[in-house]
Amino acid sequence: MTSSLKRSRVECDPDSKVLFKSRNECSIISRRHVAKVPLGLANLGNTCFMSAVIQVLFHLKDFRKLILVEENWKVSSRTNNYSYSIEQDLAIAKSLRNVFLQLETGRESNENQTYISPISLHACLKKHANELFNFQQQDAHEFLRFLLGSIQNLFASKKESSLTLKDINSVSSSGQQPKDLIEALFGGLVVTKTRCLECENETRHEETFMDISLPVHGRRSISWAISDCCRREVLMGNNKYACDNCLTYTEAEKYWSFVELPPLLIFHLKLFSENTRKVNQVTPCPLELKMTRWCDSKVQNGYDTYRLSAIIVHQGFGLGEGHYYAFVSCYLTDYVHCFKHEITEDNPSSHCFPWYCLNDTETFIISESDLMQRLFECPTCVETPYLLFYVKET
Repeated sequence: MTSSLKRSRVECDPDSKVLFKSRNECSIISRRHVAKVPLGLANLGNTCFMSAVIQVLFHLKDFRKLILVEENWKVSSRTNNYSYSIEQDLAIAKSLRNVFLQLETGRESNENQTYISPISLHACLKKHANELFNFQQQDAHEFLRFLLGSIQNLFASKKESSLTLKDINSVSSSGQQPKDLIEALFGGLVVTKTRCLECENETRHEETFMDISLPVHGRRSISWAISDCCRREVLMGNNKYACDNCLTYTEAEKYWSFVELPPLLIFHLKLFSENTRKVNQVTPCPLELKMTRWCDSKVQNGYDTYRLSAIIVHQGFGLGEGHYYAFVSCYLTDYVHCFKHEITEDNPSSHCFPWYCLNDTETFIISESDLMQRLFECPTCVETPYLLFYVKET
């Protein structure tokens, strides 16, 4: 599907400057940075869901670093034969690495190149995950989980990696290191507490997560959605709690909170109902998100502030139709210091970075305020944020 997304208004002056104008800001950025706009990815037939996910993962610096380390994907001659499943995961990882290399070096090797074709990765995925690549529109969230799961399985089969957990600053708030590098980047821990209202005995059940699914309701914000997931529930009537201390069914209070927060926090907005129809409602999302109020009392490390850094958008009316594309903040790129310096000169809001729109083969820069207006301020919109990627600030 061809997106109807239009470019933000851009004006140029003779001094090799590009002026990005929007409703609330006026920022000047050197043309040399505009030349750094990322390469696009060719749509190979309803593969926009794949392109959007790959573009976001590529721009997550720690994940990109993980994939590009070649030694991570080499099989030692002393290693026992991998299972067929691991061979599949290895083939996918190597194909993904090749795409990342093309995205990283393509613009430098050919300044006229504007996109690449991920045909080898597509062929590999089609071979090993045919249900996701049958020339029909698929779910970007499902593909993201499949891809991360595949790489996670591969690391689980290897005794060591050339890129260590220390390299990506992944020690958790409890002082324990995650089991693998994917969990180190995306994995968190939530605790469900159940307190008997008769004897006051409390039980804890901890569970890991790779992303958090949030409800969509009217124009309520992502903060409301997180609070809704964490709200206290009273177990009563036919839903009473089997208390091990009282040895009977009692009324109880149940709620959950975050125990450990990952460097990269992914929120999945539940836009699609059971009949796959879409809830075309806007969920306002802050650029900066403080997680303290939803954290367990044991979380005292102070690193609870996240910045919205990437968004995967669904455009359309249902799960099996429509179009996916991505927005990535220049905050994530290697040119962030250049952007920040130049924006600060003209705008006191130094955190106000431009964004890249990555829409199949089309890539361009959009101002932060224009992005927020487009995605979060329209009363109803078929272009709806679906996956939100927050990066922890340190």
